Amino acid sequence: MRHALLGLLVLAAACGAPEARGLWPTPEGSGAQVRWDVTAKPLPELPFPNDFATRYDPSSPSKRRLDVSLVAKTDWERSTREGLDQLDGFSTYAPVTVAFDRPLDLESLISRHQGDDYAPRNDAVFVFDVSPDSPDFCQPMPLDLGEGNFPLTLEARAPYPNDPEPLAQQLLFEEREEDRNHDGKLDLGEDLDMDGVLDHPNLRFPGDGPFSTLGWYERETNTLIMKPVLPLRERTTYAAVITRRVLDETGRPVRSPFPYVNHAEQTKTLEPLNECLARQGLALEDVAFTWAFTTQNTSADFQAVRDGLYGVGPMQRLAEQFPAELTQLYPVREPGQGVNVRIIPGAAMYQAAKDLLPLLQSLASKEALDGIVESIRFVDFYAVFSFDSPQFFPREDASGATLPLYRQTWQVDPVTGAAFVRPEKVTVLLTVPKNRKGPAPVAILGHGYTSFKVDPLLLGGYFARHGIASVGMEAVGHGLPFSPVEIDAARGLVSSKGLVPFLNAVVNHRAIDLDGDKLPDSGGDFFTTFVFHTRDMVRQSTVDFMQLVRVLRSFDGRRRWKYDTSGDGAPDLAGDFDGDGQVDVGGPAPIHMTGGSLGGILSTMVGGSEPQIDLALPFSGGAGLIDLGARSVHGGVLEAITLRMLGPLLVTLPAEQGDGLELWEYVASLNKLETRKLARVPVALNESDTAVLTNLKTGEYRCARVQAGGRLRAAISSDQGDALRLQVFSGVLPPKTPEGCVVPDDAVPAWTQETLDFDARYHGVDFKAGTPLIAFDTGLGLRRQSPELRRTLELAQLGVDRGDPINFAPNFERRHLEYGTGEVVKTRSIVLNVIGDMDVPIASGASIARAAGFIELRQKDPRYGATVNRVLIDRGVLEGVERTHRYQDAKGRDVLMDVENFSQAAGKDDGFDVPRLSPPLRAVGQSPRVGGVTGAIFPLVTPTGHHGFDPPNPASKFDVGGFLVNLLGRYGSSGGETFDIEPCLADSSCAWLPPPPPVP
Repeated sequence: MRHALLGLLVLAAACGAPEARGLWPTPEGSGAQVRWDVTAKPLPELPFPNDFATRYDPSSPSKRRLDVSLVAKTDWERSTREGLDQLDGFSTYAPVTVAFDRPLDLESLISRHQGDDYAPRNDAVFVFDVSPDSPDFCQPMPLDLGEGNFPLTLEARAPYPNDPEPLAQQLLFEEREEDRNHDGKLDLGEDLDMDGVLDHPNLRFPGDGPFSTLGWYERETNTLIMKPVLPLRERTTYAAVITRRVLDETGRPVRSPFPYVNHAEQTKTLEPLNECLARQGLALEDVAFTWAFTTQNTSADFQAVRDGLYGVGPMQRLAEQFPAELTQLYPVREPGQGVNVRIIPGAAMYQAAKDLLPLLQSLASKEALDGIVESIRFVDFYAVFSFDSPQFFPREDASGATLPLYRQTWQVDPVTGAAFVRPEKVTVLLTVPKNRKGPAPVAILGHGYTSFKVDPLLLGGYFARHGIASVGMEAVGHGLPFSPVEIDAARGLVSSKGLVPFLNAVVNHRAIDLDGDKLPDSGGDFFTTFVFHTRDMVRQSTVDFMQLVRVLRSFDGRRRWKYDTSGDGAPDLAGDFDGDGQVDVGGPAPIHMTGGSLGGILSTMVGGSEPQIDLALPFSGGAGLIDLGARSVHGGVLEAITLRMLGPLLVTLPAEQGDGLELWEYVASLNKLETRKLARVPVALNESDTAVLTNLKTGEYRCARVQAGGRLRAAISSDQGDALRLQVFSGVLPPKTPEGCVVPDDAVPAWTQETLDFDARYHGVDFKAGTPLIAFDTGLGLRRQSPELRRTLELAQLGVDRGDPINFAPNFERRHLEYGTGEVVKTRSIVLNVIGDMDVPIASGASIARAAGFIELRQKDPRYGATVNRVLIDRGVLEGVERTHRYQDAKGRDVLMDVENFSQAAGKDDGFDVPRLSPPLRAVGQSPRVGGVTGAIFPLVTPTGHHGFDPPNPASKFDVGGFLVNLLGRYGSSGGETFDIEPCLADSSCAWLPPPPPVP
């Protein structure tokens, strides 16, 4: 009765209320119409992002949450939907998309949006900031509609067997023409990728080259894809505006699906458009359609957590639960008369390294290893300590069972302060320079993906020469990937050097066994397609570094710790590791952060969110994590992201013994490729036969076409352990979307496989022959070059936003992040991206610099008559792939351009036959906000690209590693005031560099 009465009241109110109105009536016309279908499956078809897809929630900081259906057939998808449903807004960096019921006139859009350096004077589409209290109110945001900021071309085109698109250059958009008879109909046998759609190349013009795929318009769905060039502001409302300048293929202006140019529910929110349009010489009558969307908060969780660590705000209990103090200062050498067991003198490490480092010549050249040994002469001592850091995600459920990765996510409410929290020990390796005058500045060295805290051992001496201490610690889930037997063998190697205690201290790490093989899986769960888990691995590691900064700052010259490092029987000053009565590091001294690869990502995160960081030097890092993951060839990332998106893959391969074929399964096991032999193929498979793979738990199926030679590849969305059935039918089955085909009721399969023919073992579990065929691991089962894959990646960006460096790099220069303590982020930074890096694609590294404000978008550089951003695009720097044939050397080999020419500046010949930009780019200069020098550089390490740069090697023609280490070291030691390109950097002959101390 109560519900019936409520319904009558709502109906009465609706009948008595005036008709809801929009901003402006939709003009008469017959142009293409915006698609708006809330009943479409599997997701509503709306312009996106869109506040229409949110609900009111008074507990949300924005008073809204995304309104996402929680109904899903797999647990991984259900968990993802639950995460999306809790977000308080949309992505700051995902594309803004709108689909039409007919094709658009692309040439008119190109003429208005390409080649004008984002000048909005004649644009056809806009995204305006319509939050009246925003610093960017009424500003049009720069959008990429084919400008080249977000290249698609892959380095690894078909990394897994039997790819139905083996020659495809990119992941997202169709490149192949399926209409073989050009009749415009999907005839039986033409559907080569079995998606139920007649595919055409996603090109501007038919016959365009292989690297010309459109990334800003999807022909299959008539979808316009507008990518923000810079991240939008968090917690801000925007209006996406499609003007009547947007024409369909017949030349008619596009139209709204409503009587008005907006949904009436959004009229009030969109009222500021009157003013915004007027600033561009437009009026509401020029609008074809508009909608509103609000971005999520990206910093509120960090603000609540960090404030809590400093005793402020709703999480202030963290300050007492996790005090800024060491939990252990490890003994690192054998005790003896007068020996401070808490440190290893540099002289002792030098002698040990001379004997031990040559054993690593398989990893680096003799000259590079000799350089590392000699750099130790600048080190005073080494130490190892640990502290506790709060972890905001669970590893186990209430019963103690390990949670699936997609349920290991942060549980933090920044408004109430409620949070799941547990302690975790973090161990730190410290290198301290000689000749200190007070506490030494500290460089936090972030390690690479799957690596561990080894960097202070390898690079600490080079930093020490510049008077900088260095510390290394593991990011969450990282550590030594060695077995106990291997560690025991290492103890045998170092025992004669007295380093067993040191090794025992260093082997404390954060990696855990994730796959049941009794070995730690370093970084095994860091980058995944489980977007909220990946987001929170980044955020958790950032908080861990914040806690490290807190510990270092606690060495204030007054507080004492419980350790006696001087041998007088009394506790010494906190931070006095060598017992001389003086604090050695930290306290008021500058704290910097640098690192490559994952270390570059985290350097950006920490530098853009921690006010106590003075300098950030990210190299070979990236932002826009979904853009990064979709193109990366980094070992581990490719498997954890691309393979899991496309898999689990069932593929046929030639039999290991004898003739015929066998059926194998390819899955992403954490960040590794795992394969299992499933069955013998008992029948002849013929080209154009149809395979049907069914998930027996969900009832969903997908179809695949048998290729020449019986090659087959099929996939279906699955949770780990879902039972599968593979059937192969002779000939072609009728097409159907989205399954790919219709299986007639009377169809009889030539082959059905529902069980294993061979024993298998996976994640410590045995599966016997004859047991059900299963998905050995979770996979999304998405088709390559499909709208569903494109949309999935757009939603994924929505999920990772709060842990994406793209939203924290702006705090270097362009934006203001303040904490409840009154502290403001004011970090000086140089962003370094190596030419041709496709492990962390260089375009994503440039996104850091662009978001920070270091790459100019609109003002032309008089040296080139183009903006710096345009130079990077036109010279192929952002593309980063030499096989697009932009440049060749004298022997006709594909190469990349050197835009910095550091070798020439050093008076050296690097021996590379590559084109050089003249004058060199060097996009650095004085900062108007934080002072000192900030900017971005793009060094060339090899002619075809490289991930990061190698350690200094004086024997090379041009020691680019030594050059860059000295360049960045000088920048750090000067507090970010000096960034001079000098010839002496390459051979360490600069007068300001101290000479090597005597050999110990």
